[in-house]
Amino acid sequence: MTLALMDRGFIGYSFDLETSCSQNIPSDIGVAILLTWLLDVMAGGVFWCGIVCSTWVFMSRGHTPRSRDNPCGDTSREYVRMANVMADRSAFM
Repeated sequence: MTLALMDRGFIGYSFDLETSCSQNIPSDIGVAILLTWLLDVMAGGVFWCGIVCSTWVFMSRGHTPRSRDNPCGDTSREYVRMANVMADRSAFM
C-alpha cells in the first residue's frame, strides 16, 4: 500500500515488524515511533492500518476461541493476547 501511494507522489511510511524489530506495535517503543510518525499526518491525510488477522477469522475460532460473547478469545494464549494488543493500539491510533 505504501509503495503504491509513493509511486503516485504521496509521502508515506510503512510500519512493519518485518522492516525493523522496533516497529512492533505491542512494544512501548513501537507505540512511541508510531505516534511520532502520526504527528506528520496532515489534514486530509490517511492512516491505513492492517493488523495480523489470523486470529480474528472464523476459521481460527477452534483455537482462539473468539466469539460474539467472548471477542477477546482465550487470553491465556500469547498470540491471542498480542493480537488483542495490536487491535487495541491500532484503534487508539
